[in-house]
Amino acid sequence: ASSWWECLFSQKWFASRKMLMDLHTSLIEAYDRLLCVQGYCVSEKFEEQHTAFMKTLKADIQAVVQHASELLGLCLEAMLDGELSEEEGEDVNAKKDALNAACESLTTRFYEAKAAVGLP
Repeated sequence: ASSWWECLFSQKWFASRKMLMDLHTSLIEAYDRLLCVQGYCVSEKFEEQHTAFMKTLKADIQAVVQHASELLGLCLEAMLDGELSEEEGEDVNAKKDALNAACESLTTRFYEAKAAVGLP
């Protein structure tokens, strides 16, 4: 936050810096969420019911992680050069749509699996 002056006369550098600062904020929020998940994992007993439940969600969870990783990588590449070309924008939107679809699939499968194992 203290190096704003480095970007003073370069719109490209300023755009890169702004996008990277926004990414930093998003990553801090994601880290906070992961700490909450870690807290739940520490208190989980990982009994047979949990194993069966998570086994049905594994492929959907992996798909969400894969799509999120691809989207993050694509966004990072665009941020580093300070501009988003039309082609990059289309790729980002396609990856975003794929991630949203994977999240919706995971959510649907979660509620189905929850009902199947008798969880409230």
